[in-house]
Amino acid sequence: MDAVVMNSLQDRNIGTVWAEHFPKYHTSEASRALCLTIFNIAQNKAQITLRLAGSADKLNYVLETLGIPQNQFQEMKSVNLFRKGKYRLCERTF
Repeated sequence: MDAVVMNSLQDRNIGTVWAEHFPKYHTSEASRALCLTIFNIAQNKAQITLRLAGSADKLNYVLETLGIPQNQFQEMKSVNLFRKGKYRLCERTF
């Protein structure tokens, strides 16, 4: 399987995991940690892998590719800022 197809499959899997765990992040520490990890993956992917003009364009493209609704991503952004000290997730690892 070539790299383009493999990346596409991985992106779809990330979106599926997000869809399963995002509704549970309020009540499940594991789901919250998983969503915050995916949040960081999406941000890093937008910063590193795409060469589009603006950062908003890159992030919107990545979110669409992963199948993550923008409003859910923004909600997780506020959780990430609030929990920054508790969840020290690696940035720029993907």
